Amino acid sequence: MKNFWICLLISIVSAVSAQESTEISYVCQEMTTPEAPFYISDEFRQGDLVWENFRDIGDQNKKNQYIPKGSIVYTPPEFVEKMDDSENRIPVKVLSVPSQENEDNIRNSKKRRYNSISSMVNTTGDRKRVDAGSVGWIDKKSVRKASDFTFFVTKDSPLYKTKDGVSLNDKPITLSMSDGKYDIERCCTPDSYQGEEKCFDRYKFIALGEDSIESQFFMNTDKLECGFFEDLTPIANRIVEPMISILNIVRGEEPEAAIDELELLPAYHNWSTGRPKLSRVEMVKVPLIDGQQGPFGSYHYKPDDRVNSDAYLKPTSQCAFLEVLKKHQQQCTSPGCQVHFGDAFHQDSWGVHGGHDSGECIDIRPFRKSDNTDEGFSYKWGRYDRDKTKNFISILKETGAKTIIFNDPKIPGLSRDSRGVHNDHIHVCFGENINKVQKTCREGLN
Repeated sequence: MKNFWICLLISIVSAVSAQESTEISYVCQEMTTPEAPFYISDEFRQGDLVWENFRDIGDQNKKNQYIPKGSIVYTPPEFVEKMDDSENRIPVKVLSVPSQENEDNIRNSKKRRYNSISSMVNTTGDRKRVDAGSVGWIDKKSVRKASDFTFFVTKDSPLYKTKDGVSLNDKPITLSMSDGKYDIERCCTPDSYQGEEKCFDRYKFIALGEDSIESQFFMNTDKLECGFFEDLTPIANRIVEPMISILNIVRGEEPEAAIDELELLPAYHNWSTGRPKLSRVEMVKVPLIDGQQGPFGSYHYKPDDRVNSDAYLKPTSQCAFLEVLKKHQQQCTSPGCQVHFGDAFHQDSWGVHGGHDSGECIDIRPFRKSDNTDEGFSYKWGRYDRDKTKNFISILKETGAKTIIFNDPKIPGLSRDSRGVHNDHIHVCFGENINKVQKTCREGLN
C-alpha cells in the first residue's frame, strides 16, 4: 500500500521526469491495454443520491467527506480490476470535481415529503465536499471506467493544444479504443541503455470535430498532476449526442454557451440485483435566463422554486422540445406567440403532478390572441387563439411526439380527458426511444 501513495505523488509509478525524457531517447510501440488511466466516481447502494462516501485515508470508519458523482479519480487499475472481491474499498486521489453551483441548485430545490430532488444532496450531513487533490477510500463498485465517458474541455480554461496545433478548448475528447482496450504507446529505454529499463505509457486521445475526428494525441500519465483534468467535464457516452445537439441549439441564441453551463441531474441506478441497473438516465435542465426566461423567447410559468427544479428533461426529450421552440419562434411572430411552459420532470411520489415521472413530458399553455400575460386560461375563453395553438401542435407532431393531450375538440388528432384537466394546458411527451424524436434531435426540423 505504501507504493500506492508514492504513485499518487508522482502520478504513476512508470512516469518519467521531463529531465530524463530529454536525456534519453525512448523507443515507443503502439499497443493496447485493458487498464484504464483513470476513473469516474458514481455511487454504490446509495439510493437516488448524487454522492458517495469518501472515507478518511487513515481510518476507513470515518466518513467525514463525500465525493460528488462525476468526479474524476485516479487509482492503480489493478485495484479495480484484480483485487479480491473481499476487498470492497479502494484508495483514490481526486483529480477533479463537478460544478459546485450545479450541486447547490440541487440542494436549494423545493423540499418535499418523499424523494425530493433536494434530498439527493442534503443527506450529506456534516460531511465536507472533497476537493481536487483529496485522497481517501471509496467503494470499489462506485467507480466507472473512463471509456464510458466523453470529456469536454472547458471553454474558458487555459489554452490546450495538440502537437499539430489543434486547440482542445470547448471540444469533446475521448480515449481511443480497439476491441474494448485502450490504445497506448508504451515507451521504453532502448536495449543499449545502461541500467534498469524504464518505461511509461501514453494513452491515445481523440479530439472530435463536428462530423469527424479532428485530431489525435497521446497523453503521458504524468499529466494527471498538471491540472488538465480540472478543466474536463465528463459526460456519459449514452447521452453525449443529444447533449451536443442541445448545446448547438442553445448556441443559436447564445454563441458563448458551454457544455459545463448545462445543469445535469445525475442518473439513478438500482442495485437490488447486486449490479447497477439504470433506472433513470441523466436529465438536463432547460436553460433559463434571469429566472423564468427560456430559450427562443419562451417563458417558464409557475416554477416550483427559485432554481427551477421542475425544468429537468431527459436530454433527447429536451433536444426535441428546443427544436419545437426554435421553429415556432420562426413561424409565429405576432403578439400572443410566446411559448409558456410549466412542469417538466415531477416524480409521481411527490403527489403533486402526475404523468411527469418519465422526464419526457412537459406542459405548455395554449396561445393567446394578442398578449403574453402570465396567466392561465381555458381554451373556452375569449383570449384563446385556436389557429396559433393548432399550428404549434402540428410542430409537436412533426417531432414524433406520441402523447399530446389537450381538450379543444376542434383540433383533431389529440388525446383528451373528461374532467377538464387539460382545458388550460397541452401535455406533450417526447419519448426518448421514439425514432422520429431521436431524428429530430439529430437533424432538427425543416
